[in-house]
Amino acid sequence: MPKDLHRAEAAKARATFAPAAVTYGVHSYTNESFAIAGITLSTTRVWADYVTGSGVVQRIRDYGCQLIFNFEPSAEITTTKQSQSLSGGKATFKCLVTVKRGIPTPWGQITTSTRQGYQYMSVNGRGVYSHGWQ
Repeated sequence: MPKDLHRAEAAKARATFAPAAVTYGVHSYTNESFAIAGITLSTTRVWADYVTGSGVVQRIRDYGCQLIFNFEPSAEITTTKQSQSLSGGKATFKCLVTVKRGIPTPWGQITTSTRQGYQYMSVNGRGVYSHGWQ
């Protein structure tokens, strides 16, 4: 048997019996806080469940946003899922955070100002590499 043919058969056998790439289910999250004079008034979170393997994000399972706490009685804070993207082995998750400040009354809050911002988290196969506000 020629040596080249034997090498080709051996390479084919290795390729056929090579173990599948290992994948991992990952849960990551980041928190962003609003503080005045060193006192934290509110914290929001972006979280994500995704699958990694070979050093990259392979697929997104789910993501979400949540208000962890709000100690500011004159603020109503809501979080809304905005977008997710997966490209080049990296994923980004974005949430819209809306803060309505006003005057609480027995009939509901009278809103005096509304602010919105996008809280994001970016991950790769090793975990979170960027997060913050946009």
